[in-house]
Amino acid sequence: RLSQPAPDAKINFFFHRPSKARAPRRLKRILLTSVRRPANFWGRMIKAFFLIFKPGAVWDHISQAQRGLGFILGTYLLPMIILTSAVEGWGLEHWGKWQPRFQIFKGFSTDTVITFEAIQALLLLGMVFGCALMLLRVSQTFHGRHTYLQAFTTVAYGLSPVLMVRFLDVAPMMSPWASGGVGIALTIWI
Repeated sequence: RLSQPAPDAKINFFFHRPSKARAPRRLKRILLTSVRRPANFWGRMIKAFFLIFKPGAVWDHISQAQRGLGFILGTYLLPMIILTSAVEGWGLEHWGKWQPRFQIFKGFSTDTVITFEAIQALLLLGMVFGCALMLLRVSQTFHGRHTYLQAFTTVAYGLSPVLMVRFLDVAPMMSPWASGGVGIALTIWI
């Protein structure tokens, strides 16, 4: 049985494009949450940028999404670590690093770069898991019932500036201390 429209109802048979005023909000919603969408690495990278510039709104979206450890690890953390390691390794192999003490550029072989980046990626991954465990232990002293997943989510997304500024390490004159310092300062800020 069909229901009848109200006598004063207006029926519009034309399809309208979304309002231009709503487009930025819609774009942010699409980039910040990925409900029922395939994994999009570049969307996650944009989420990391939004964490730096609009941390409050992004943290709200992250907490509402309630992603699992495997999802965060597989779609955000591991791709980010692998990509930054590959970019930094490419820079080390092709340009080398400036050695100010000896006033030369030191070149690295492919085997050395692969070994260095693999060890650095494993240490970064271990750092995230270890920091999540420390955060969980500290948060239990405040009589809260927090889970390891909550601590891991906080640390994985909270350390995104540290991972992102590793892209600066591709430059041969960039000191790892400078990029690391900027990353840590941004992490504390968010």
